Amino acid sequence: MNFLKNTHYKLTLFQNKCFDHKLTHQLINSFFWIIEVKSLKNNYTHIKNLNTFPFPKPITKFLTNYNW
Repeated sequence: MNFLKNTHYKLTLFQNKCFDHKLTHQLINSFFWIIEVKSLKNNYTHIKNLNTFPFPKPITKFLTNYNW
């Protein structure tokens, strides 16, 4: 994770729960990781602003389950 170089962070697996997404020809099984940082040196989006961006359905499902 190059963007976290020289930054203190905490990495945790979200609920150890697989999020499934069915497509017509395959099944996608996803796990999500949470990265907690106190600050970043570059201009990144704050977690509270994520709802202003379009995401594919599996990520939207995760964000809804994460409840921010």
